[in-house]
Amino acid sequence: MAGRLFEAGEIETLLTEGKVGPLEGFRSKMGRPFTATVKLGEEFKPEFEFENNDASGAVTIDPSRHEALGLCPICQKGPGLRLG
Repeated sequence: MAGRLFEAGEIETLLTEGKVGPLEGFRSKMGRPFTATVKLGEEFKPEFEFENNDASGAVTIDPSRHEALGLCPICQKGPGLRLG
């Protein structure tokens, strides 16, 4: 999953508790490393659960840690941020 193999103990925890992590060593499609919890979703398919998600599934971004690029291209309010 995302370039990371699971250890036997991690799979056991995922199956018995429904989630495991946070785990390190995943790679994004752009090749960047990331950490996430893996949970069992619909039809028992594994999916990522990120710690900084709120109940709506939106990711919380700390603007002080990212470079502002301009206004948001969707709502034209606030800064658009470059993540990473």
